[in-house]
Amino acid sequence: LGGLEDGEDVESPTHPLLRRQGTSALGTKSITMFGSVVLIVNNVSGPGMLALPQVFQQSGWVLPVVTFVVICVISSLSATLLADAMAAVPGNDHRFGKRVEFACVFDEFYGANAKKAVLLVVCLCLLSQVLSSIVATAQVVDSFVVFLSPNSTTYALQLAPLSLVSWQPPSNPNPVIWPGDDPSQHGPNATTPVAPLPMECHGGDSVPFQGPQYGPVVTLGYVISLVAIAPMGFFNLEENIWGQIVSFWMLLVFTAEFLWQFWVEGLEARRVPAFGESYSGMLGSVIFNYAFIVTIPSWVNEKREEVSVNGAVWASTVSSTVMYVMVGVMGAMAYDSVDGNFLNSLASHCNPQLTRLSSFLFASGIVAMSVPVFTVMMRYNLIMSSVCSDSAAIWVTALGPFAVSWVLYRGNLFNEVINWSGQVLNGPVNFMLPFLLSLTAIGASRAFPPLLPSFPGTSLPA
Repeated sequence: LGGLEDGEDVESPTHPLLRRQGTSALGTKSITMFGSVVLIVNNVSGPGMLALPQVFQQSGWVLPVVTFVVICVISSLSATLLADAMAAVPGNDHRFGKRVEFACVFDEFYGANAKKAVLLVVCLCLLSQVLSSIVATAQVVDSFVVFLSPNSTTYALQLAPLSLVSWQPPSNPNPVIWPGDDPSQHGPNATTPVAPLPMECHGGDSVPFQGPQYGPVVTLGYVISLVAIAPMGFFNLEENIWGQIVSFWMLLVFTAEFLWQFWVEGLEARRVPAFGESYSGMLGSVIFNYAFIVTIPSWVNEKREEVSVNGAVWASTVSSTVMYVMVGVMGAMAYDSVDGNFLNSLASHCNPQLTRLSSFLFASGIVAMSVPVFTVMMRYNLIMSSVCSDSAAIWVTALGPFAVSWVLYRGNLFNEVINWSGQVLNGPVNFMLPFLLSLTAIGASRAFPPLLPSFPGTSLPA
C-alpha cells in the first residue's frame, strides 16, 4: 500500500495518519447535519459569487447557466467520491473514525511524492480563496469607513511613494430622475432631496483607492479586516461553526435584500443577452465558485457519524446554484455596467443606506467568515502531512495570507485571481483528482492504467 514503510502497520501509532490525531490543533467529530450544510454552503458561496453579475453581462445567460448546472453536478459527484476514497483507506470506513486529510489520501494510494505534489496544489487552491476573500472584504470595509465617516473619508498608507493618503467619493451635482419623478421638481430651487445619478455611481470611482493617482496601498479597511479576521484562524473548524451559522443566516437575509435592490434598480433584459461577447472569464469564475471539494476531508473528519455525506453535499450545492444564478442574472440586469466585485456597486454612495449597510455586513459576515475556514483547512493539511510543527502551521496559515493579499487590492487583480485560479488550480484539484483517486480506491486502477499517475516506490492496492 502506497504511503506505508516496509513492515509498518497502518494501525501502528507511529503511522502519520494516527500520530497527529490527538493534537489540540485539530478538532473533534461534533458537526451536525445542519452545521454541515451551513459549512458547505458558506464554502461554496465565497468571493467568487461577487464576480457573477459581471460574468453574466459579458457572457450572456445561456452558457453560464448551462455551465453552472454541469459544474454543480460534477462537483457534487466529486465530493461524494472523495469521501468514498477516504472511507477506503485501510483502517477507515464510512464512519470516518480515522482522520485523513486531502493530501494524506494520496499518500495512502500513490505514495509520499504524490502527497507532496497534491499538498502544494491544495494549499495554493485554499490560498486563492483566502486572498480573494480578504481583498473583497477590505474593499467593502473601506467603503463602510466612508459610510460612517462624518466627512466621507477613508485613509491608506501608500508604499510607493511612502505617504499617508485619503479618499473621498467624487461629488456629482446632477440630480436623480427616478422613474415616475417630475423633472420640474429637481434643480437648484427644488425642495426634495437630490442624490447623485445612479448611472454615474456604479463605475470605478465608487471603489476607494482604485484611481491611477494611487500606488500600492495598505488601507484602513485592510487593517480593520486583519484585526477582525486573523484571530479566528487560530481556532479549530468545530470552534468556527458558531460563526458559520451566523454567517449562513446573514447570507440568506442579505442575498434576499440584494435581489430586492436589483429589482428596485430596474431589471432590463437588454443588459444580459442570450449570448455575450466575451467568454474568457466565464469558466474560471464558475469553477472557482465550486472549489469546495478540497474542504470535504476536513469536514468529513469532524462531522458526526450519523450525518449523510450525500445529503449534506447535494442539498448545499443545488441550493447554492439556484442562488448563484439568481444573483448573477438579476445583478447583471440591474446595472448597465457592474463592478467585478458587485459589493462595490451595492456599497456605492448612490445606493439607499439599507443596501449599503447590507453590503458591508455581507462582506464582514459572509465573505470574511470564509477566511478562517480555509486557513484552518490549510493548517489541517500541513499538520497531518507532517510538513511542520503544529504551532508553525497555525501561525503561517492564520497570518501569512494577510502578508501578501494587500498586493491584490488595486486594479483587476481580484478578478484575475478568481479567473486563473479557477482554471489552473481549482479545476484539476477539485474535479479531476477526486475522480481518479476514487477509481484507484475502488480497485479500478488496473482497468484504467493510463489515467493514473505513477510515482517511484508506489504500490497500488490490489
